[in-house]
Amino acid sequence: MELPGYDDEDLCYDGEALLRRPGYFAVHLLQAADLGLDELTDFFGLDPDEVSSADAEIRSCEAWPVLQVPLRDGARIAVVWRNYEDDAGVDYLLLPAGGAKAITLAVLDGHQFGPGISWPELRAVAGRAADPVRAAQILVLLAPMMADDAAGEGAVAELAVALRALGVTGDAEELARMLVEEHALFEPEHWHAGEDGVTVCDGELSFRNPAQPSIAMLPEVLRTVSELLRP
Repeated sequence: MELPGYDDEDLCYDGEALLRRPGYFAVHLLQAADLGLDELTDFFGLDPDEVSSADAEIRSCEAWPVLQVPLRDGARIAVVWRNYEDDAGVDYLLLPAGGAKAITLAVLDGHQFGPGISWPELRAVAGRAADPVRAAQILVLLAPMMADDAAGEGAVAELAVALRALGVTGDAEELARMLVEEHALFEPEHWHAGEDGVTVCDGELSFRNPAQPSIAMLPEVLRTVSELLRP
């Protein structure tokens, strides 16, 4: 799969079919919700063997699944399961149209970077999907890179609805609250528009924080990301 400027793209394959596989979203939320796989399996009311099988496929070092979300103007977000044996994680990439180099929004692993998206941006990206199930998939797919101190109860409620649509049979509000208010990797951070109108994040680990020059996106890249994600 072509992911311009991304290392090891030859290992990547289209993982769209995984979204319909029982167990995928239990595995997907494992890092952000700070729960064991058994606990997430219980939330989804699934058979443990089924979830373990999905986990093994998703995390195979032989091939890395990529899930894609369309943005405006032909751009996409790619969620890449980076399955190195000793350096596994999930990379959230923004792929501008026209083959421009991939832009890393967030990294979920033992050396995490993020958050990569605000709640209004996430809600808007999911809201562009015509099908409600697809909208729910996008909301939950991108939620692990979202941490926003202004998200509040509205985000918890909307995320709970999406989780139920994707098969959660346990307390969906509790799981949604973990993701919104008690994220395992990121503190809820403040998002705001800078003087140039570009949306930025105050988080010390966010690539979208221009006050962190060692990791921050270049100004023109920040603007591109802000424009493509703007609600």
